[in-house]
Amino acid sequence: MVKLDFKNPMVSIALGLIVSFIVFFIVQLIYSEIDSFIAFILGGFIATYFAKERRIIYGLYEGVLFVFIITFIGIIKNYEYFGSHSFLINLPGIILLGVIFGTIGGFIGKKIPKKEAIITSKHI
Repeated sequence: MVKLDFKNPMVSIALGLIVSFIVFFIVQLIYSEIDSFIAFILGGFIATYFAKERRIIYGLYEGVLFVFIITFIGIIKNYEYFGSHSFLINLPGIILLGVIFGTIGGFIGKKIPKKEAIITSKHI
């Protein structure tokens, strides 16, 4: 049985990516014309909040990974937009959005205080 340690930064970033994908695809299904910035912010928040050392850079990592994975999926699926020259021109802007909104989520995750459960011998 594999036990996931959610305080590990890699696991918290992976959890942030999973939640980002779920939110991104749900928002894209419901509102096809709206960009899903909330997916970046929520993923960055989760990546930072659940890590043992809450560093804002984990939100940045999650945002950049999210952009690259979405871009890779788009290239594999051969969407017209991903194959056009306008996409290559817009790619730095898309990466910058991932960096900015992932970092905002990381900042929020760092500033919100955690409630630690204290277990004493009375609770056992």
